[in-house]
Amino acid sequence: PPAAAWICAAHLLALLLLGRLVTEVRSDRLVWHFGWLGWPRWQLRFEEIERVELTRNRALEGLGIRFTSKGRLYNAHGLSSLRLTLHDGRQLRLGTQQGQRLLQALEPRLQRPPQRR
Repeated sequence: PPAAAWICAAHLLALLLLGRLVTEVRSDRLVWHFGWLGWPRWQLRFEEIERVELTRNRALEGLGIRFTSKGRLYNAHGLSSLRLTLHDGRQLRLGTQQGQRLLQALEPRLQRPPQRR
């Protein structure tokens, strides 16, 4: 039946576009995108990020790109995420299965003002 073909095609397209979330720590920025196609792609320069922390999503927040009361959520699966607080006060979360590793890669790259003694 044609309906079954359309449903299969829609599922395949969703898998290609949203089947995974790839997060890359580059020399001067954090880049993330969904799926195997690498589009759409988002990025933040490290100097835009004030703080990073591991957090847990609520199951009801779902998958994909979500607008939540705590900022935007990018998630492909699971409940673990990395919360980014930006210098302008905005927050966003990136779903990750390797939160501790991502946190360790990001923290040394964030610019922090010198502490006064």
